[in-house]
Amino acid sequence: RAALPIWIDAMGAWTRKRQSENFTMPPDIRIIKVDSRTGFLVASPCRRFAIWIAIKKGTEPQRTCSALP
Repeated sequence: RAALPIWIDAMGAWTRKRQSENFTMPPDIRIIKVDSRTGFLVASPCRRFAIWIAIKKGTEPQRTCSALP
């Protein structure tokens, strides 16, 4: 715990010195929402476990999550 404030200060100083960079997403990359537990596409019962991921087009999950315990 003692190292966290030092780390936050150090990273804050480092990022302030850097220029903001514009990033262009490659055309073959998609941003999709998946269930963090299964990696399947998000459906209503799984929304609370959703995370956004970058994935190459054509490799997206084909299955949709279902309500899991």
